[in-house]
Amino acid sequence: MLEVTCTHPDAKSYYRIEQFLQLTEEDIERYRQHLICPVCHGKAYFRKQSVNGRSACFGSNYHASDCGNWHPTLKTQQQKEIEALNQQLAESDELIFDFVIPANSKKEDEPRRDSLKGKQSQERVLRSTKTPSEKLISKDDTTVNASRRPEVLTPDKMLNNLLHGGELAKSETRIVLKLGNKDYSYKAKNLLVNFASAEPAKNFEEAKLKMYWGTVSHTDKDFEWLNPADCDDVGIPLGKAKEAIINQYGITSRDELEGAGILFLGLCFWNKDKTRKIVKIQAADKLYLSLLGDGRVN
Repeated sequence: MLEVTCTHPDAKSYYRIEQFLQLTEEDIERYRQHLICPVCHGKAYFRKQSVNGRSACFGSNYHASDCGNWHPTLKTQQQKEIEALNQQLAESDELIFDFVIPANSKKEDEPRRDSLKGKQSQERVLRSTKTPSEKLISKDDTTVNASRRPEVLTPDKMLNNLLHGGELAKSETRIVLKLGNKDYSYKAKNLLVNFASAEPAKNFEEAKLKMYWGTVSHTDKDFEWLNPADCDDVGIPLGKAKEAIINQYGITSRDELEGAGILFLGLCFWNKDKTRKIVKIQAADKLYLSLLGDGRVN
């Protein structure tokens, strides 16, 4: 996208990319989490010019199905996946969540590029570093009969459905997670949380594990925090996940994360002053990024 609408009270309501680039660096940082598609009003992001010559641009992972700014090739591919998963949800009571990324997911001619997670990609189910009783279990959880074999849901299909308004985010279908030696079932609508809808616990100790998802707007200058495009009141400290992201996805510049879709197991709680929501990545190997390829126009 070369045009965008800005909702920040101190900004102009509309910018072309060349106008946005003329702003001071400080104003760009202030406004970039307040951008929306001028056609469908889906949340948008700003990408700087890359070191390999990619032009600066705007983009969105949330285009409506009838939005003319949704790239046609990408739209066709993603809508097929969305419809397929929606059909699975309609026909299934539960799905197994599998964090393995398909081996053929990285192709030079695909708009998005994904990365395998090395030896960690061989793990077949989501697993937390906390025991179920400590973090995840709620009144909604039930133990699953181990003899049952629900259909498998992978992170790329999950994130695509969530980003583009599929049925998963509001589904009653249960998502089966393997935690320790037990399988637990959690309603999709209660497990999956967009950053803008994150509800913080009073502190880290009281936080419950959820699957958080959304779009990365940008990182801080030291590449220690992620800032979502979905809202401006959430901060995601990278911590130990920083090295894992760099190694697993071949990140050479923090700007490569701008506009990336993201999904991870995490905890949400207030910062000390209760002025900002913190969403902590709970397991570095349970994080999925859908990076933007250089050929992509979104």
